[in-house]
Amino acid sequence: MELIVITDLDNTLLSKYKYDFTPALPAIEELKRRGVPIIFCTSKTLGETVSFQEKIGIKDPFIVENGGGIYIPRVFYENFKGEKLDSEFFEIDLGVPAQILYDFLYSFSKKYEVPIKTFLDFQPEELAKETGLPLELAILAREREFDLPFILLKGSLGEKKKLQRMARKEKYLIQEGGRFLHISGRHTKADAIREMFDFMGDKFNKAKKIGLGDSLNDLEMLSFVDIPIVVSGTGNPYLNKLKKALPHAKIYMNEGPIAWNQAIFDLLESI
Repeated sequence: MELIVITDLDNTLLSKYKYDFTPALPAIEELKRRGVPIIFCTSKTLGETVSFQEKIGIKDPFIVENGGGIYIPRVFYENFKGEKLDSEFFEIDLGVPAQILYDFLYSFSKKYEVPIKTFLDFQPEELAKETGLPLELAILAREREFDLPFILLKGSLGEKKKLQRMARKEKYLIQEGGRFLHISGRHTKADAIREMFDFMGDKFNKAKKIGLGDSLNDLEMLSFVDIPIVVSGTGNPYLNKLKKALPHAKIYMNEGPIAWNQAIFDLLESI
């Protein structure tokens, strides 16, 4: 195993509004042909992530809810570890239960009269309309375990900073995703990647690590890998911050899966 690809999903491997990965299929198929693991590292839930794995046809390890949970599918685990696994996944949890996070946000909202709406407050049809997700994926997107996306319905920058300060005091982390704020325990995508790689051992740690992402919640992940790739698209509000923090990153300005496909083929050609 010489290469490992670690990728965000939203606005990176998936297009922003249609959640379409088909423009990236040529690169995906080439990675599969070469036996390169494609590790999803996403804010999505377990159910959503498995759905996209099945559509793409991979059974590689993956990380959900911004580092809250690590999952190694039975097939991959048994082939890699040489041990039998009774469950569908080998699972490592790093996160805080979503209900505790919800209670904290509700307490802040009530105390400071700042209306907050989380994924748990949306009805599935409403969330589908808000995000552009198909209804079946919107249902899966509400099944939060470790990370809770939310919006401030009537909040100023000052109120957002106040919320961030309170969260830090409680040892929670608030990060900016592509469309929503996210609250979680003090774990990041990079923490989960390190945990996964330590568990998997030398073969994973010695591989060259390629990372693809588009947002600030990808920053630590992109800092961890050997070759960071920023998939920006047009109008990315985080591009300048990502460029400043990752001066050696490769930047691709096409829409998510188009840029993803190009970046992977450029990389394979260069190495």
